[in-house]
Amino acid sequence: MKKLLDTLKRKWTEYFLETIVIVIGILVAFTLNNWNENRKQNNQLNQYRKNLRIELEVDIEKLNRYDSNVARFKKSIVDYLDFYNSNEPNIDTLVSKMDSINYSLNSFKSSAYTIQELISTGNLSTFPEREKKEILKLNNTHENNLYYERESIGNAIFQSEELSKHVDLLFNYGYTTKEHIEVKNWKYDINSSQFRLMNNHIAGVLSLLNFQSVVYKRIKKDTETLLEVLE
Repeated sequence: MKKLLDTLKRKWTEYFLETIVIVIGILVAFTLNNWNENRKQNNQLNQYRKNLRIELEVDIEKLNRYDSNVARFKKSIVDYLDFYNSNEPNIDTLVSKMDSINYSLNSFKSSAYTIQELISTGNLSTFPEREKKEILKLNNTHENNLYYERESIGNAIFQSEELSKHVDLLFNYGYTTKEHIEVKNWKYDINSSQFRLMNNHIAGVLSLLNFQSVVYKRIKKDTETLLEVLE
């Protein structure tokens, strides 16, 4: 025991230095590991930002195109309605304007797929608070818009199907030259049930277009805000 104590007294400095070296080695390794993990996280964060900016720019272009189409579709319906609401409109002109109505039942689908990936993987938490807030805000706007558009498009399709029950599809599709007397020339009778059903369908389409003209501007604003924040 005495010999062991004497050995420890002689070599305590050596043992102490070895211990210090080991501790420093562990601290350095820990620091390097943290630095490497932070570097990986920052690289991933920057890649997410890059992907988002590309996708959001695509959305801006798409929104501009959709907004232009909505304005054009609305104009064709408003032209018809203005004449429909005039005093004793000429039926031939009215039918011509009805036939000229141009629209499509489209819904806006965002190209910002990175947002869904961030939310599903939990990697959204790596973003600074302001960026995270704007990403969630835009995602919420997208979800609300998609829900309303689906409901409105479904309603417009239902109204169109109701109209098809009151017309002669054999004649409309060209399978026969005989048109059922009940629906013959219904477009030229403002008081016919078919005319009313067509107007109901047009009303549903116009409601959808009015919503889209407002919400697309909101989506574009939120998209542009997120782009600015990501810079």
